[in-house]
Amino acid sequence: MNGTNRGYIAYARSATSDGVNAGIERQIQAIRQLGEQLGMTCVDEVRVAGVNGITPVMREDLQNLLTRKQEKNDFDVLIMEDFSRLTRAGLDEGYQIEAEFEKYGVRIVYVAHAQHGDIRRDLRRLLKRIRSS
Repeated sequence: MNGTNRGYIAYARSATSDGVNAGIERQIQAIRQLGEQLGMTCVDEVRVAGVNGITPVMREDLQNLLTRKQEKNDFDVLIMEDFSRLTRAGLDEGYQIEAEFEKYGVRIVYVAHAQHGDIRRDLRRLLKRIRSS
């Protein structure tokens, strides 16, 4: 992917594996809708089923995304439904994860925040900066 059209990864997580189709599919649909509204390109979908969001804080699925960023550098944004998809360990732990992703140049965006309009302006600014680099 070139520097003018950066992408996002749609990330959906469910603690249970029995409701995977409905819950994860609903998350992916909402994420893709936001990505489309923002004019972004989805480079991949990460569907994580049967994984509890409490421990460990930096789960293997999240670490794999950071590794992918280092190796492929094909996304700048990780979109997920809400903060609880990132972690249920607490705000401090969630902020630590966000800070780690920011070190790698990845912004985590939540559909729930965007629906309230408070993040769209920031995302558009971010995309403008990314596209101009």
